[in-house]
Amino acid sequence: MIRKSVLLLLLTGYPVWAALIQVPNDQSTIQGGINSAITGDTVLVHPGIYRECIRFNGKNIIVASLYLTTLDTSKISSTIIDGLDKYQSPVRIVDGENDQAVLCGFTICNGRGSIEPHMHDDFPTERGGGVYVFESSPTLHHLYIRKNNARAGGGIFLYKSHSKVQAVRVCTNRSLFGGGGIYCWESFLSFVDVMIGENYTEASGGGLSVLVNSEVTLDRAVLYDNVAEGDGGGIMCAHASKLRLSRVTMANNRSWRSASALSIYNDSQVDVINSIVWGDLFLWGSLFPLVTVDKLGVQSRLNIIHTDITGGSSGGITGPGDIKWFGTNLSAEPLFSNASIHDYSLRKESPCIDQGVAFFELNGETMIHLLPQDYLGANPDLGAFEFDPIVAVADGDGDDPHLDFEHVQVYPNPFNSSTSITFNLAVQSPVLLTIHDCRGAAVKRLTFSGLNSGMYEVPFSAENLGSGLYFLVLETNRCRAVVKCAIIK
Repeated sequence: MIRKSVLLLLLTGYPVWAALIQVPNDQSTIQGGINSAITGDTVLVHPGIYRECIRFNGKNIIVASLYLTTLDTSKISSTIIDGLDKYQSPVRIVDGENDQAVLCGFTICNGRGSIEPHMHDDFPTERGGGVYVFESSPTLHHLYIRKNNARAGGGIFLYKSHSKVQAVRVCTNRSLFGGGGIYCWESFLSFVDVMIGENYTEASGGGLSVLVNSEVTLDRAVLYDNVAEGDGGGIMCAHASKLRLSRVTMANNRSWRSASALSIYNDSQVDVINSIVWGDLFLWGSLFPLVTVDKLGVQSRLNIIHTDITGGSSGGITGPGDIKWFGTNLSAEPLFSNASIHDYSLRKESPCIDQGVAFFELNGETMIHLLPQDYLGANPDLGAFEFDPIVAVADGDGDDPHLDFEHVQVYPNPFNSSTSITFNLAVQSPVLLTIHDCRGAAVKRLTFSGLNSGMYEVPFSAENLGSGLYFLVLETNRCRAVVKCAIIK
């Protein structure tokens, strides 16, 4: 067993004296690594297919693929926890773990859900096809959860949890009793940079079910092509729950009964801000609203704030609940780049560009507060993706993409707080420098007008940027150069 490197310390912030257990070098299985770990340790898993179901056993440890140390996203797809279609969740975090229990950098597939721990007699068994979280609050990030099945929560099931979920893709999972993708029960959850797509349930909440006193926020999320035989093809929010959708894109979700995008009932509240809720109002030969707000039990509430929704108030949203509109809302085709391949970024002609709001307060509660570096243009765009005019244009006329740039370099790389970008400009030209995160969203932009040919060195500060993989894009009027860099804090 060896000790953590300085690099690993910088990535995680955990003590340098904690042990680093490598799989399969030190232990042949992931569970073997967990069993030999103590609080604060890291189980670092090398690429491969691990046909096992793992349990954290109450240990606040990091279990991660080499993505953790390399920031190479290919390690996510090449490091697989395969549940072998057993009646078990490939990952169980069910013994009171807190946010320092971290699961990072895996593909999780072929799970069938767990029966234990027991909840109560009238609750479905086989919960959490891919990941089962029970009375625990782990940190889940950079995961691909696919092709799992369960009675509830085809991809993830969370019960009495305060988890943070970031950069997770939950796709092609199935359930019988709700939450085809994700099922939340009595939980307080944050989802950031997630994709929930092509999940299916025979009940309600094709993509996401938010139930029973849960409070959930989704920021920069995409929900697409989810299907429910019951209500809420995209999302079901019910039973005194609260849901906030901020900078969310919902597209082409479907229900066999009603509310193809979002169903709200029984004393629940949903706030939708700076978002796009889009889909076909005519499904299965009938008129289907995108959103229903019912008065089953106690009246539910929906606040729509600077959002583009199919049909608007004329058919897009129905029901006897309390429905309120704030700010400038649209019912215009959002003009996605290519929805057929699930590219829900915006075309340059999109009416959703600059239509959002950076700050909004409702009844004394801050609904959204964005800083200038959080968006491009005069105002935030609607939906999960900020439109970047430079990324959206084609590369020149087929010339060598590095024609105008020579010896482009970022040093140091990886870096912590600052680095230098050097390049040799072959011709006189204006230059645009854009930094994109691993999702493709532009996070910073610098413009240099009328540069003469020659060598340049540009200092770059990573202030306000988190750890992760970034792409530096240098552009002239006719070509571009792209360099990968990593920030480690």
